[in-house]
Amino acid sequence: MNNIRIAIIGVSTRSSSLIHGIHYYRNKKPVDAIGLLHWDIGGYKPGEIEVVAAFDIDERKVGKDVNKAVFASPNSTTVFKTYIPDIGISVQMGKVLGKDSDVMKRDAGRETSLLDNHKGSTRKEIVRILKESGAEIMVNYLPVGAEDASRFYAYCALDAGVAFVNNTSVLIASNPLWSLKFEYKNIPIIGDAFNIKIPIMASLNSAGIAIDAIRCAKLALIRGMGGVLLAASEYFCRQTIGRLTEEEPRNMIEQFINDEEYSCVHKKA
Repeated sequence: MNNIRIAIIGVSTRSSSLIHGIHYYRNKKPVDAIGLLHWDIGGYKPGEIEVVAAFDIDERKVGKDVNKAVFASPNSTTVFKTYIPDIGISVQMGKVLGKDSDVMKRDAGRETSLLDNHKGSTRKEIVRILKESGAEIMVNYLPVGAEDASRFYAYCALDAGVAFVNNTSVLIASNPLWSLKFEYKNIPIIGDAFNIKIPIMASLNSAGIAIDAIRCAKLALIRGMGGVLLAASEYFCRQTIGRLTEEEPRNMIEQFINDEEYSCVHKKA
């Protein structure tokens, strides 16, 4: 079984946690792993995820190997895997979008290190990279407030035919219009914004949630499911379209994992 191939949008502290987590779990056994819903989801173990593309607009990250870029300033994630080898995938220049670039500048820290003189990649170029890389799932880690950029990459995911996992507070999965866009193209989407339940272990918990959500998105792809994955969105995310009791999301996600007919908006005939 091949690894799940993902594209990362925003090489941030949160995406650094994901990359640390993937490598951390590769050396663990089921009894040792914490922060995960299940060790095996859809036949995939937590370390069986591969970054095949990444996009950012910070000159401290663009052009670097992804596994080096995650350590670049201003990222400050807890390091729970001290050695992460290069993977031979460089961070690509993303799209600079008007007011969102100001958000990125504030997020980048005191000294602006954005590639201000670079026009950025076009939607067509990003879609091409996604397709050529073989990416199956896009994970959005853009900073809070980067609304135009998050929607831009959601369109790129639709154009490239890759699933979309939205770990930002920008309402995409929980927006009915966006939900219909993904349903129409039969592409899975999970969102919005991961629900970090254990702040004292935020980095590892964030990695575990992302790894579980990615594996659920892959499970949907295998099953031919599209649209909002309700069970996964309700269980993993803060911004959702449902109003459920505390117990219901856990029951839903377990049923989703074990029953392919459960908790998706649309299933291809």
